[in-house]
Amino acid sequence: MLKTSSLVESASHSQPALTSAHPFQCTGRAHFGFCFDRIPAYKPSKEDQHHELDDVSKTSIKTLPFPEDVKDKLFELVKTTTRKKDIDNIGAYISKRLAARACAELPRILPSVLLDRESESQPFDEQKYSSNPKFREFVNLYKNRFGSNEQAQIELSEAEDARHKNAQISFSPQIAVAYTAHTYFGHYAVLLRIFSEIKKRVPDAKTGKWLFYNAGPGSAIVYVVGTLQSVFRAANTIWDLNSSTDVLIVEGSENLSKVCQHLTPEIKNIRYQYEVYESTELFDVVVLPYCMTNIGGTQSRSLLVKNLWNRLNIGGMMVIVEPGTPTGFRIIHSLREMFISQLKKGNFHFVAPCPHEGICPMALTGRDWCHFSQRIFKIPHYIYKKGAKSKAIEDEKFSYIVVRKSSGPRDTFDDENHAKTTAEKSYFWPRIVLPPLKLGRRVLIDVCSAPHNFKRLIVPKNSPESGGYKHARDAIWGDLWRFTQREEKPIARGYTSDNVKEYLLNKEEREVGRKTPKKVNEKLEKQIEEEMIRNYSS
Repeated sequence: MLKTSSLVESASHSQPALTSAHPFQCTGRAHFGFCFDRIPAYKPSKEDQHHELDDVSKTSIKTLPFPEDVKDKLFELVKTTTRKKDIDNIGAYISKRLAARACAELPRILPSVLLDRESESQPFDEQKYSSNPKFREFVNLYKNRFGSNEQAQIELSEAEDARHKNAQISFSPQIAVAYTAHTYFGHYAVLLRIFSEIKKRVPDAKTGKWLFYNAGPGSAIVYVVGTLQSVFRAANTIWDLNSSTDVLIVEGSENLSKVCQHLTPEIKNIRYQYEVYESTELFDVVVLPYCMTNIGGTQSRSLLVKNLWNRLNIGGMMVIVEPGTPTGFRIIHSLREMFISQLKKGNFHFVAPCPHEGICPMALTGRDWCHFSQRIFKIPHYIYKKGAKSKAIEDEKFSYIVVRKSSGPRDTFDDENHAKTTAEKSYFWPRIVLPPLKLGRRVLIDVCSAPHNFKRLIVPKNSPESGGYKHARDAIWGDLWRFTQREEKPIARGYTSDNVKEYLLNKEEREVGRKTPKKVNEKLEKQIEEEMIRNYSS
């Protein structure tokens, strides 16, 4: 039996060469006669470059195991604090309170401040009116005014905050341990996934000074201070924070500070404070993990983010993470639009997950929200009871945004072809924002791409190597799509029509061997009823 290479070689020698005028002329190796299906723009690259492109585009992480050293320390902490049964009961109560706050809101069409800016027919000439002292008060009112959509954002935030209030719990030692056991590994895995993407796509990131901030007036509000030790550990896994790195942890609870110190004894250069006291201190990375949900009001959240943004060095990054619920996405969406509307182009750019600095297309669907998932192994049952014992794996849903205080590749280069490095090229790739659908010989991928598109890509199996079918089968929710967009539908995932719903609801009636009642014509039914009344009425 001949090998494949010999078959290709013999086929290429046996057939006459095609002239340049032939419409189906193929370059390079023979492709078994399917030259017409090749994309003309495709240029094969080196194998090393392929590996680098794949490594940068695969930003998600598969199922993460529970760290062994943390498992031992947490088990020791639970044993020495109180009975395990009490820890389980406290954790179940905290879980209900968190769900009541962050998981009760339904997806909706979110108001966009960017629509207010685009709706202005004539720009406001501030210099013209400022020169006249009679119009100074008018200028101040105009500059501080709220547009219709901005006012709608504030009203929506106040309404949802009033409906789902924060629980007020005092963090005793038992509650601090229970909260840490309940939230530790989920938040650790989420931040590990985010920090690993930052390291791939921002090779020149500065990590000299860190600020881990959790807002809240002490123990008056349930806030996720217990995630600080998990967040810090995730950062230390990606970057070595032991050597010449200054870390400031803003912590409002003394008991949770002690838990953090117990789980991270190897880290010596950590400062604990109740607030950020030094007004002139600047940082390279500011992390706000799971704290915005517990701050009431859009204006309060915006004020906190603005203050911390002013504490960033040039080239620094801000990481904001919230639960992957409609509530968490609504908060991330309002903060994202604050950056776009109040900062000039070139002063910032989004590192992740957004591939553009335009309006969010998923916020306008009314049925979807931008969130991602990280699969993890659950905490062992003998340490803490979290859900059913039979389920060893769970999915941690989260919404996030990473903003850098500098101009980005999208500001410097016109498109991907002009970018020099692979990391710079990745800023032009669409983001997979929903789980890929594998349907037989094709894969459906829903992506968010520039300028503000939420569309569906179809990757068939019979496409050439530039179609990326193999990579589409292995793609994970949250990855980047670096391949050519062969076929697309602007409706993205779309929504189930009434005809399809009726078809699915009547599926049981169409089963083989099942007698379905025949529908009688309404006109005929009315005629029979009239005849019965006329003939049999008294």
